[in-house]
Amino acid sequence: MKKTLKYFCLWVVLCTFSNQVFAQKSGKFYAFTTKGTNKKAKVQYDAGKGRFEVKLRGMKAFTYNFKRNTEIANFKGGPDLPFKVYYGSGALYYYSDGSMLICDLQGNKRVGCDQIKFEPKDQNDKAGVVFLSADKNKVAAMTKEKAQKMVVEALQSTCKVLRAIDLKDIAKMELPKEGMKNPKLLAKSIDAAKAYIKKRHWKEVIVGGYFYSKDWKAVRNKYSSVVIGRRFYVVALMKKGSQCKFGYFTIRQNSNGKNFGEPFCEAQSRIYEVTCDKMSKKLGK
Repeated sequence: MKKTLKYFCLWVVLCTFSNQVFAQKSGKFYAFTTKGTNKKAKVQYDAGKGRFEVKLRGMKAFTYNFKRNTEIANFKGGPDLPFKVYYGSGALYYYSDGSMLICDLQGNKRVGCDQIKFEPKDQNDKAGVVFLSADKNKVAAMTKEKAQKMVVEALQSTCKVLRAIDLKDIAKMELPKEGMKNPKLLAKSIDAAKAYIKKRHWKEVIVGGYFYSKDWKAVRNKYSSVVIGRRFYVVALMKKGSQCKFGYFTIRQNSNGKNFGEPFCEAQSRIYEVTCDKMSKKLGK
């Protein structure tokens, strides 16, 4: 019993210490900005709403607002982050020593995390990259190069957590069931889908596909009800880098009254990501 109580007390102490380490606070901070426009800041933290308001003071005044990213905060089982993440006027990363980094999200990437680089054009808004600390010496020691390195590390590590979140959902995604069989028409339909995405400069590459429709549907003239074509749906299997995806494409063939013409793609639905082993199995690889 005493041993259990001992471990319980230790757990309480550790939890309390952990919360104190990451305890957000309001007050006056010293500031480093890559544009050199600001030296001081006033930070207001609303614990009830999980919000930060940062007001930079100096040659120019700038105000930023951020709210805790609950998607990242609530995710369990992914890579550990050395900071808390807030989104709003870009991104705010709150470190355990109380310092803060403010930067642009650069598109809030969720793939290709290790390829993320510092993009000067994206990090040029307002005061540029901002580093805040109550410790004047830490701010004095900050340089543009150090700030840029912190930005890349923050964006890459956050991207990996977001990717881990996505992968949990992707693992549950199943390919649609296959419909009718018609190899000759399928080949032409896939070519039509390829032409459709090429014209729109997609980065995805179609590597195969199959019919989703169990049968085609007649397209009729809205006045005379005469059949003027037929329509059906195919599932196109695609690759984009290391990602495997699929999407529904609407294929149509017009009729001259006797024969159906060459298939062409009318439209497509949103694209879904699926695990590559499921796609390879469908392709017979």
